[in-house]
Amino acid sequence: MIGTTAGVSFSGEPALINDLILTNTGEARYAVISPDLLSINQIVVDANAITVGQGDTDGGRVRDPDAQTFAAAPEYPRE
Repeated sequence: MIGTTAGVSFSGEPALINDLILTNTGEARYAVISPDLLSINQIVVDANAITVGQGDTDGGRVRDPDAQTFAAAPEYPRE
């Protein structure tokens, strides 16, 4: 999933999945994404907000956050 793009459900714009933050048991808890392909900023969203496309679909989706929640997501510093 890291390095792929996912369309943001409320805008249709692609977001780049840069990293995953895992729990102690190895489950994805958060996803670190660039909110659009031209942005150098990164934000953190719940990993459960990302669906992975299966079969002949066009890929994944960042689905749950609405525009206001997405705008208020905490920033993740790029190092």
